[in-house]
Amino acid sequence: MANTQSFGYFNSISEKEWKKKQERVRKAERHAFPEDVLRFIDEPNAWYHNNWDPDFTCQHERKLGGLGDGPKWLCDPHRLAPSILYRQEQNKLHYQSDASSSSSQSQLSTIQTKINDGCLIYSIGINSDGLNFEHELLDMLHKDDNEIGCEIHVFD
Repeated sequence: MANTQSFGYFNSISEKEWKKKQERVRKAERHAFPEDVLRFIDEPNAWYHNNWDPDFTCQHERKLGGLGDGPKWLCDPHRLAPSILYRQEQNKLHYQSDASSSSSQSQLSTIQTKINDGCLIYSIGINSDGLNFEHELLDMLHKDDNEIGCEIHVFD
């Protein structure tokens, strides 16, 4: 169940544990002041503290890119490369019939692009750190000679 619902990311979590995680998210309280969610809106730290608490935990979360504000926390980053490869394999199965019936080279090229899709990363906030997070993430994905291409968009 976890494997299917997470698109291959959580492939070693039992159904019982996955359902526990889902139940915790469902029951989580979202706001300290539900009648006034804009309370503290002019004080970002106080607003954040009163309106958001983590409701999903990861066994092996890790911060990539060093210290400070630019780096990011990832949930079980060791799962990322296998998950991308899984999605690419699923894409291949899905688009194989399209490729066999395709008549033009441009159609085949489009289908091959769709097969290799499976990794799109949005990185929000770099804090002028020289893209350390993005570089460390790509290094991690290319470890073990994985042929993983990820499209990364950075917003600051």
